[in-house]
Amino acid sequence: MNSQLRVLASAALAVSAASLFLLAGCAQKETRYVVVTGDDTIHFSQGKPELNESADSFVFTDENGKRITISRDELKQIRRDVQQ
Repeated sequence: MNSQLRVLASAALAVSAASLFLLAGCAQKETRYVVVTGDDTIHFSQGKPELNESADSFVFTDENGKRITISRDELKQIRRDVQQ
């Protein structure tokens, strides 16, 4: 009976480990974007910058958690960061 319990416990442990591995692999990181201004300042956003149409600017949170607003006139480029 003891050997059956060990086999059952080992199988349960293997299933639990596989489940955790799959869950970790499926967890998606938030897409990061590179935001470049006209003076070549580079910001990295957490998620896609949002257009504030009334202020004619883009708003995003940088990688340090700071909320950044850049007017459309100052903006040079927004692109998805491929080196996450």
